[in-house]
Amino acid sequence: GYLYDDPDTGIFRSRFSREQLEQIDQQRGREVAKILDRSIHDDGYSQFMSIYTVVRDAYVHEAGVHLFRRKKYFDRAQKKSEKQGEYYSIALWENRILQKYFPTALNNSRHRWSPEMESEVTDNASKYPEYESAVSEGIITRFKEGQVMSIFAFAILLMVFIGARLSGFRREN
Repeated sequence: GYLYDDPDTGIFRSRFSREQLEQIDQQRGREVAKILDRSIHDDGYSQFMSIYTVVRDAYVHEAGVHLFRRKKYFDRAQKKSEKQGEYYSIALWENRILQKYFPTALNNSRHRWSPEMESEVTDNASKYPEYESAVSEGIITRFKEGQVMSIFAFAILLMVFIGARLSGFRREN
């Protein structure tokens, strides 16, 4: 996968390179907008996730999950709470990801924010200098030290096991 660390959108992960995201958005953005319009509503998340899996359509999946996350936190921000600014902030960052990396899909859907809505969110969002989206956080973009150590330990155990089997095989012959 790809790790994006973009000052405009924060940190997020994708299965696609920037060039692939641009190309797919240009080729399929209008089609994807229609899918998002049909699928993104209050009780539609589980149905969306069962239909638009990563295997079936990773692009629609990624766009939809960013949109669901934006909607979820915007809806939470509508209720007064001590986390209201944080909720607006998450919605704002997710919207920035959609605007920059899924523009055709977003702009051709009914989920595009009006200038008034965008101002409301921007004005009320907590001013976090950094954001890391939870969308697709399980994508491996590089191996972490613990993962490398686990692979290395497994390889050593495998060699010891094979060596033991081969030495036992030689003794029998």
